Amino acid sequence: MGLNQDEFLENGAGKFAVDIPGCAVATANIQSVQVEDLTIDCRETTTGVDWDFRTYAPGDAHFGKATFRARVGKNSKELLQWLHDAAVGKNVRKNIAVIIKDRTGKEARRYNLMECFPIKFDPGDYSPSSTTKVETIVVKIGHAEFA
Repeated sequence: MGLNQDEFLENGAGKFAVDIPGCAVATANIQSVQVEDLTIDCRETTTGVDWDFRTYAPGDAHFGKATFRARVGKNSKELLQWLHDAAVGKNVRKNIAVIIKDRTGKEARRYNLMECFPIKFDPGDYSPSSTTKVETIVVKIGHAEFA
């Protein structure tokens, strides 16, 4: 994906990186990522009249949303443009990679959030008291792959 060591951010326990295609400046400035719980419904598959013995199977999967907070980079309007494109009806789904690194910098886990599209944008606080300008984008996840 073309990520280099300078793009990894310290997050306490290790490092992480995010790759949002077409948003190079925003990707390099991601401060935090929050992914909602990924859940699978449970559906009953009991047949017949045997009410004492019930069977269940997995149902629909729900992948929820992901929230990305990024420092506002110089001349960076990529996330806002992505939201605008979605608002005017363009098919702007992106496959976002969230890469978790261990303490040595090796990839420990990768979450590929597939078919994401923006559903909310917060331009942040631009008051004189705020020191770092941070914008937030929330995306709906179509499905996820884990590596």
